[in-house]
Amino acid sequence: MHSQWSRYRRIDVTERPLAIDVFTDGLLFHKHQLNEKGVVRERRAMPALVAAGADPPVEDVLILGAGTGSDVRIFRRLVPSNPRIVAVELDGAFVETAQAFPWLWDAYKTAEIVVQEGRFFLENDPRDFDMVVYAYIDPQSAISNIGLPDANFMYTDAGLARAYEKVRPGGHLVITRVFLVKEQEEFLRRLCATLLAAGIKKDEVQLYRSISSNTWSYYGELATVQAVIKKGGTPPAVDESAVRPLPWHGGGRPTTDFFPLSMVTGVWFDTLGAFVTHSIPALIVCGVLAAALVARLSTSAAHLNVFVLGFGSFLLESLVLFNSFILLGDPNLSAALAVGVFLLWSALGSLLSRRVERSRALLFAVPIGVLIYATTAPLLNGNTIELGLWVRTIAFSIHLALGGVAAGAMFPAVLRRFQKEGVSGLFALDLAGCALAPVAFWLALGSSGIWLVAIVSVASYAFVCGTLALKR
Repeated sequence: MHSQWSRYRRIDVTERPLAIDVFTDGLLFHKHQLNEKGVVRERRAMPALVAAGADPPVEDVLILGAGTGSDVRIFRRLVPSNPRIVAVELDGAFVETAQAFPWLWDAYKTAEIVVQEGRFFLENDPRDFDMVVYAYIDPQSAISNIGLPDANFMYTDAGLARAYEKVRPGGHLVITRVFLVKEQEEFLRRLCATLLAAGIKKDEVQLYRSISSNTWSYYGELATVQAVIKKGGTPPAVDESAVRPLPWHGGGRPTTDFFPLSMVTGVWFDTLGAFVTHSIPALIVCGVLAAALVARLSTSAAHLNVFVLGFGSFLLESLVLFNSFILLGDPNLSAALAVGVFLLWSALGSLLSRRVERSRALLFAVPIGVLIYATTAPLLNGNTIELGLWVRTIAFSIHLALGGVAAGAMFPAVLRRFQKEGVSGLFALDLAGCALAPVAFWLALGSSGIWLVAIVSVASYAFVCGTLALKR
């Protein structure tokens, strides 16, 4: 019935009797029932059921991740106080999809619709609300340039703390999440630890889990958990047959802006590992490529240095993109700005590379510059996130010189220092290092956080600079 490409995904809508199904990239995203009475029994109805029984009545609601408008429609159906609703959605194509169906758009358009990234909205919009709703925000949707789902920054302790701050005393914060059933215990421990780190008291929280679960693509069996939080009080009990209450789970590691993966990440590497180990051709190919790479790197200092440089430079670029995600409220635009500015500073570094190459002091300044950038960029982001857009952009761009100039100086310096080697062979090894870096990035981010990525990147530059200094 409806198809379009958004800036992030393909959206298709198919029709069933009395309902439509919305698909994103070929996977079922949501079902809309034409009969409004059907929304009463949906798991999505939890926030509206809480709002309907609130005393005093809920007057202002913020919905983060409004999608095609299902949550707004449910609120209009179930909440008699008819609250003012601000609906924030990153992908404007979802809003356009809703407009194609008048019976859906009639309810959605009653809200103030803001097309913007949710964490950016929380940090920059001055308004407070009686209820803040985290709808079915998809933390697995890889809309960033290095595949890190930006929505994860909504679920860090800083993101949840900001959402909690925007709830008026006595109001509610309702969080809905999907999770992998096989990772339920670890997921719940991580969620509870993050709520505590956000300043939310245990007595203010009641957790619920969906009775049913569904198999979804390669992720496996998914279920839903919902956290109902009452600011300054005991959360109300929700009598809904589709969910059951869960106890508090202690002892987890909180999700932070430096360790932002709010879901357990084993599914990705488990899936990849299972494929490789159960596929003899894939196992043979990987083994041959690994042996060839090791043999190649062991034959020449030039080969090893260029490989390490490619590996470290991609990790550094990943850090740059990581630090840009919530810069402008638009992940694509933020990433484009970050890459553009980084390349400009790298161009300056290339112009200065001969001078850097001739000075041991400047060579050792390169890993120091990368170290300073990597350790101070998150602090800069945290201290400027509530300032004006131009202030943040200028501060981000100037600060990026620490990493960009250092990165740009190294590749031409290495090529000149090892000029007897073929450029094409060196460039191939540089790309091999870049190709392996994303796997290392995910492993480091999922196990220890962004600081391990920074350490490995700095160590890579230190190795290359040390080699060049000794080769003088």
